[in-house]
Amino acid sequence: TQIDLACCAENMLLEIEELGLGAVFQGVCPSEERMAQTASALGLGEDLKPFCLIPVGHKGEHKEWVDRYDETRVHKI
Repeated sequence: TQIDLACCAENMLLEIEELGLGAVFQGVCPSEERMAQTASALGLGEDLKPFCLIPVGHKGEHKEWVDRYDETRVHKI
């Protein structure tokens, strides 16, 4: 499912960061046009549907972590 694929992509991004590399999540799904263009560009068969692209490489810069947590935006039910 798409939820499983999103979880997988997130875990990949976390591991890529752990390895000291950089990556960007580029969503392809659910846009049928983007999925078709991506499948064509990658030479995927008819039975494979792309979900996202994750280009990986060495970081061009290092940014310090910034804590953006705002407790006032947390609502408990």
